[in-house]
Amino acid sequence: MDKSVVHEKNSLFWDTEGNDVLGATSLPLYGAFVSEEKCQLFGDVSGKKILEIGCESGQSLQYLGERKASELWGVDIWSINMLNRNISFTWFGFGGFCIKTPGNKEILIDPWIKNNPSCPETIKNIEKVDYILFTHAHRDHAEDAV
Repeated sequence: MDKSVVHEKNSLFWDTEGNDVLGATSLPLYGAFVSEEKCQLFGDVSGKKILEIGCESGQSLQYLGERKASELWGVDIWSINMLNRNISFTWFGFGGFCIKTPGNKEILIDPWIKNNPSCPETIKNIEKVDYILFTHAHRDHAEDAV
């Protein structure tokens, strides 16, 4: 089978009717012809910590949890998903923000806070941090973490 034809058909399926037919866009399915069981792109996830950006309903995380991942984290910026799961975001100006999870974990992303002129003074005192993530290591994304 020609891979480009498979990719074209797979893309067309997801762009037009995949979610309606399958009822979800989550693992173990990657599309009409591809699955995690077949491709094993994740491999053995047992004991691993998983962060899914754009987790929607959490079905993919549930799938990975059933395969014994040790920690599951999901972030979705779609307001309905945030409201349903009690997730909050605090923007620190520029590219930095904090995610507070329903489990009371706080995740800083690109924590340029102290010398950031667009960060409000009222939120510059960070008392608790569980995880820090960086999109890249430029000063204006990582200065306050080093």
